[in-house]
Amino acid sequence: MGTKTTKKEKAAPVAAKTTTKPAPKPKVAKKPASKAKPAVRKSAKKAEPAREARREDIETRAYFLARERQESGMPAAPLDDWLTAEREYLG
Repeated sequence: MGTKTTKKEKAAPVAAKTTTKPAPKPKVAKKPASKAKPAVRKSAKKAEPAREARREDIETRAYFLARERQESGMPAAPLDDWLTAEREYLG
C-alpha cells in the first residue's frame, strides 16, 4: 500500500512589515506626591495683616517722597523713593 513520505517544507521567509511606529510621547516630569502641609503657627497668621500694614506705610511714604522729588524738579526715581521709605520705616 502506500508509504507515507513526509517532507519538511521550508517556510518561505516572511517579508518585514513596513509600518511606522507612532512617535513616542514626550516625557513629562511627574509632580511629586503631595506631602502633608506643615502645621502653621498661629503667630504666622497674625503676621500677615502686620506685613500688609507695613507695606502700605512704606508705599505711602514713598509716594510722598516722590512728590517732594517732583516738586523740587528732580528726575523720578521710584526705587530710591521706595528704599528710602523702607529705611525710614525700619529705623
